[in-house]
Amino acid sequence: MDLLIRDLAVPTLSRGLFVAERYCAVLAQQAIARNVPWSTLLEARLSDLAPSFCEHIDGAIDVARSGLVALLDFADDVPITMDRDLAGIKARLAQTIEYVGQADGTVFIDTDEKVEYVVGTMLPAFYLHLASAHAVLRSIGAPIGKSDYLGDLGGLYSAV
Repeated sequence: MDLLIRDLAVPTLSRGLFVAERYCAVLAQQAIARNVPWSTLLEARLSDLAPSFCEHIDGAIDVARSGLVALLDFADDVPITMDRDLAGIKARLAQTIEYVGQADGTVFIDTDEKVEYVVGTMLPAFYLHLASAHAVLRSIGAPIGKSDYLGDLGGLYSAV
């Protein structure tokens, strides 16, 4: 059985974006628990030169959207909110989850170049942003771990 790009990209991006939504909820919980503005935690970063939590979530969104545009050979003309607050990030995530979901039924034309792009560029970049957002949450003391990063695996690997 051949693995199709769609079968690799769409579920992976969807699951990762749901994880990013969960990370935003954890960030909001941390803001409440610490009695600090959520905007302060949105700008939390691992070092002075590293991107912020917000920038990593935006990076994951951008990789998902631009990756699908490259794979499907069509323009992403769906406008998304660009507000830099927690509500804006959550809205962008919801819009991107919907966008990725629409690609699920789309016919992808698999080529060696597209497979290389998905495996060698798109998914590593996507996971870099997701893992970095996870690390930022850990650095501020959020109680998250491996199962939060992996997200819902649909019952797979439940013993891990």
